[in-house]
Amino acid sequence: MSVEQHTCGGLPTGAVARLYDVLSVRLTQVSIKEGVRTRRPSRIAAFVNHLQPFSPSISILTMNLFSFVGDLLHLTSIVIILLKIYTQKTCRGISLKTQFLYALVFCCRYLDLFYNFSSWYNWVMKIVFIGSSVAIVYLMTKQPAINATYDRKADSFNIYYLLVPCGVLALCINEVFWSDAKHAAHHHSIFFYITEILWTFSIYLEAVAIVPQLVMVHAVARQQGGFVEALTADYVFTLGGYRAMYLLNWIYRWLTETHYRNWIVWIAGVVQTGIYCDFFYYYLQARMSGQKMSLPI
Repeated sequence: MSVEQHTCGGLPTGAVARLYDVLSVRLTQVSIKEGVRTRRPSRIAAFVNHLQPFSPSISILTMNLFSFVGDLLHLTSIVIILLKIYTQKTCRGISLKTQFLYALVFCCRYLDLFYNFSSWYNWVMKIVFIGSSVAIVYLMTKQPAINATYDRKADSFNIYYLLVPCGVLALCINEVFWSDAKHAAHHHSIFFYITEILWTFSIYLEAVAIVPQLVMVHAVARQQGGFVEALTADYVFTLGGYRAMYLLNWIYRWLTETHYRNWIVWIAGVVQTGIYCDFFYYYLQARMSGQKMSLPI
């Protein structure tokens, strides 16, 4: 994973990286969409990282092209849905339930927003994802003109079928029991366990949060002779594309980072990408043929 070329207290980033190599410290800035925790750093690494909030010039990111493109695709999906709402003054075809689930995902995952600063990129993106998801839910529920276009009948999936299993799974299989944190329980507070479980819950829930949207896409398509509105199709595709890019990111990191393992994130990501496969097929088929996307009804 590459280190971007920034300055760090007057030293070139390369010098900082070499210092870390000498000290055998692995600097890992995990992309915000994974939410993966890093292991406890050495005192020297902790000191350097501690300086970041006080100096904008200190910004050491270890990202790769796959995670960066994945983040851009996710941002694009948000822009598309906001563009649809503001330009067309409608949320037709957009699942409020999926938007609520994503808002819940980000709020559960980024509880560390105000006490765990790793980089400006990470911090700003957390704000963007929480703020945009909450804003979309607000517009769809509290703005009368927008809310009037919301198709409640088509948005029919019962989200409790997702929330309950994900909650139970997070309680039973989470990072606390899969990492060495389990063997150092006396060092952590109840707050630590709560945040870990909520973080794991967000990973599981994100994997299936798109299900109400896909159900709604098919319901609306049946009303329109099988056709899917262009912006809605682009929104779903970019949202799925971001997760597909993260699969490549995990493969890259597994090949380039020693001891990199995170089975919870990997399995959830594979499930999430698999859910999109059917939609990807019809979307790409329509794009390659230059026709409007349609689904079998």
